[in-house]
Amino acid sequence: MSNIIKLIQESIIFSDKSISIDFDKFLSGRIKKLLIVGFSGSGKTSTGKQISKIYSKSFFKIDDCWNFKLKNPIKQFDKCLEYKLLNKKIYILEGINFMDLKAYPNIRKFILKQPCIILGRSSIISSIKAAIRNKNYNQLYKNESYYKNLKRTFNTNKHIFNNYNIFKRIRCNQPNANIQNFDLNNLSKDDIQW
Repeated sequence: MSNIIKLIQESIIFSDKSISIDFDKFLSGRIKKLLIVGFSGSGKTSTGKQISKIYSKSFFKIDDCWNFKLKNPIKQFDKCLEYKLLNKKIYILEGINFMDLKAYPNIRKFILKQPCIILGRSSIISSIKAAIRNKNYNQLYKNESYYKNLKRTFNTNKHIFNNYNIFKRIRCNQPNANIQNFDLNNLSKDDIQW
């Protein structure tokens, strides 16, 4: 517990610039999916909703794939994630799950070809708060104490940090990747070409 409190008191911040990769391919209509990834509390949902509103495209939170009424919610979650990613519809999809490339070996190459926005800023406190208020995360671990939940969230953030660095490095090193600084305030409906 003292390690967690010390970390929170120090207010460590995940701080990296937010970037877009191949956003132009989404705007031109060449690729029909846009992935938004980042830490919990980095603004994925807000960014996705704003982009959806600006460009009049459908937005979907991958967390909404959870259905705890089914026998095997994790298996169903994975099927839903693959369906949303692989179908022909135009979607702006947000979720930390896309960064966990080991979890999805069958669609890893597909994920790495999608335009994406990588949000790189989140304080450890906002990240933990976002994870704890996530109703799906809480449903998975509803029988655990607050302390155990907080500890799990902290450890999950370490895992996400690792995935973030791996995803960003691999995605940025894709051949001909168009990497730009990303600023939501600079987007305009005039950018879209389809």
